[in-house]
Amino acid sequence: MTTQPAAPSASASDAAPGERFALHERMMGEARAIIDGARAAGVVLRLIGGLAIRHHCTDLAFADREYGDIDMAGLRSQSRRIGETFARLGFRENVHVAQATQLAQRQYLRGAGTDSVADHIDVFLDEMAMDHVIDLRDRLRLDDYAIAPADALLTKLQIFRLTQKDVHDIVALVKDVPLSRGGSGHVIDIRYIADLCAADWGLYADVEANIEKCLAALGSFDLPDADYDRVKSSLAALEVAMSSAAKTLRWKLRARIGKRMAWNREVEEQDRTVTAPSHWEMPG
Repeated sequence: MTTQPAAPSASASDAAPGERFALHERMMGEARAIIDGARAAGVVLRLIGGLAIRHHCTDLAFADREYGDIDMAGLRSQSRRIGETFARLGFRENVHVAQATQLAQRQYLRGAGTDSVADHIDVFLDEMAMDHVIDLRDRLRLDDYAIAPADALLTKLQIFRLTQKDVHDIVALVKDVPLSRGGSGHVIDIRYIADLCAADWGLYADVEANIEKCLAALGSFDLPDADYDRVKSSLAALEVAMSSAAKTLRWKLRARIGKRMAWNREVEEQDRTVTAPSHWEMPG
């Protein structure tokens, strides 16, 4: 997707490690301030993507990596108020994104004179429509500043073309956040992930494949033995939960077709903006 970028901000890739970490802390502070400001106006915004992972991690020295921008999720029913929130902060909307995504995603560009770390902020409405569609409407209030750990993990594991940054985010999150089967709080609810995958064969296929990719890459992170074992056992536990979850009839019918038919959405590589509708859904 072609957008008109704002004036460039400081590049984390050009900074020394300490300066880069400080820049990312500033980015997190800005994101939380935006979320707090929206909350005061009755608007729900939460971090998604790499910064959501960072929010949930305790070992920031390991979790930290380069972040391109700030991504958030909100409610479509609050679209107008979300726009008003960003306008008050000096951002201007790139309306082409809303038009290209049929109002499912909004993008706000840093305005002239705005003291913002990010060039732009993308806001996904109701759902993360990437390689697969993850409905977030009823889950945005589970954490004060980011989507829940299970959703943060799932939005990474559902990516068809997994990058090194994605693998790093997955390992960082699973290393720091304990697993749970249906529990609440600061945990990764693997039952929730397993249930979603049990209803959607395409999602199941990509999540399962990406777990295997993460396990294969785990040795490259030079983790202490205890951390290595914890990540390995947690990913294996998620695989077991997925395989043992009762599958829906729709899942079973779709599994018969397998990969002879497209099973995920076509996503633009540069910014993972959806460029074509899903075409693998079973009818009915």
